Amino acid sequence: MPAIRVNKKHFATKADAVNYYSQILKQYNIGEPIKGDYKLDIIYLFAHHPEAPKKAPYPIIDIVCAIHPEYKTTCFKVISGYDCEDGSIVHHETFSHKSCISNFNHFKIKEREESIRIDPSSEIFKLIENKILK
Repeated sequence: MPAIRVNKKHFATKADAVNYYSQILKQYNIGEPIKGDYKLDIIYLFAHHPEAPKKAPYPIIDIVCAIHPEYKTTCFKVISGYDCEDGSIVHHETFSHKSCISNFNHFKIKEREESIRIDPSSEIFKLIENKILK
């Protein structure tokens, strides 16, 4: 069994997983939305963050490249929910892929991945839908 399996990605070691997600971060500018399959990879990884429900209390809309406010390192930012009145973002939180990987639990993969709520009008939802229908 691989050390880590996130969605359909298999990594022999946790270090391989850290490297994969670090390489994704290097491909984007700060504030730039993560695109395509990378976005799905990160959503499924985010499900393993120890504070995922607190960091995304509303359905997820997007994932962007960010700078962690405390540690000043490059990380991901999850954006969840919209204000129906003016369309502004309700909630956004940074998270480290390393926290997700260190908290990874093989016995809770399905439970964690199914707990993530995605906004049905978001690009993420359409990406998941396209993968399922293929």
